[in-house]
Amino acid sequence: MKKTLLALLATTTIGMGMSHAQTPVKRYTPTYSTGAAYAPLTNATDVGFDVDWDDTVSDAINLPFTFKYQNTQVNTVRIETYGSLYLNDLAHEDVDMGHITGVYMDYVSAGRGKVFYTTTGTAGNRIFKVEYRNVGRYNDDNGTDTLNFQIWLYESDNAIEYRGGYSNVSDTMFAKDANDVLVGEKELIFCGLVSNPGDSIATTGGNAFLHAAQYLNNTFYNNAVLLSDLQTPNPLIIEDLLYGAYPANGSVIRFVPVNPNSIAKVDFDMASVYPNPSKDGKYSLTLKEAPQAGATLTIYDMTGKVVLNQALNQSGTTIDLTAYANGNYFGKINNGGRTGSFKLIKE
Repeated sequence: MKKTLLALLATTTIGMGMSHAQTPVKRYTPTYSTGAAYAPLTNATDVGFDVDWDDTVSDAINLPFTFKYQNTQVNTVRIETYGSLYLNDLAHEDVDMGHITGVYMDYVSAGRGKVFYTTTGTAGNRIFKVEYRNVGRYNDDNGTDTLNFQIWLYESDNAIEYRGGYSNVSDTMFAKDANDVLVGEKELIFCGLVSNPGDSIATTGGNAFLHAAQYLNNTFYNNAVLLSDLQTPNPLIIEDLLYGAYPANGSVIRFVPVNPNSIAKVDFDMASVYPNPSKDGKYSLTLKEAPQAGATLTIYDMTGKVVLNQALNQSGTTIDLTAYANGNYFGKINNGGRTGSFKLIKE
């Protein structure tokens, strides 16, 4: 097994300590519902893992629509066999996992499990779906455990869902408290997100946190724990993160952005561009150095066609893409022999 969140949580329970004091600001509102009919994906693409896969990550898959995680545009996902999705090839260095964690535990193929993905719906209302179908469990001594779940990413509102399917694994196999881990050596399940303040995807830093959904004793909980708190031996911390059972067949854990309209800023060594995304196609660009003679700004569409070319005669200017279709554009600044590029989103 590689270094994973599961291993980190297990070592966190060794010893005693003070309960963590800080509660991070959650970026998503989770809800829990039951009764949705679980259906295996149809006409889906097999990720192509080996028949006996374990500790495996897929090649990058291009998302077919604009999807944002923490108001950061996600262009690609990689599917890993612990149940999570890597976004834009990024992972937090402390937990070695995707930020969209799915139903996170140590899965294996057991010679039968497969992973699929597909996109359903029409433009504006599409859903990117990933399915872990008939997968096994690493700690299954008999090799008969079978589990199913799906991850859905919504184009319309950037919501994230985890959908529970068939499982023949008893709830007694999964840890519900620290004692289950320390004494009972039961399986750890995490259902949540790796999050942080601001409009970015966290890869380092102590302000990142685990946003955990829990369903224990018929009650749904919404917890958040700073990653830095996991460095302090404290069994109470792990109890805020355990899901406690495999999600029931037909259950849906849904994460909706608290502020889906938060506006980000492109900020790099040559300029800042704000807002991004833009609803009306207008952006304010501010150079970080005074424009030199011959400084220019060029905007390209996704085909490489130039849609805007203008001189930069002052530090501040407006980029006007109101006449162009919604979508992604690329900008290039030439100033004093230096070149910088950036991406714009028009919604």
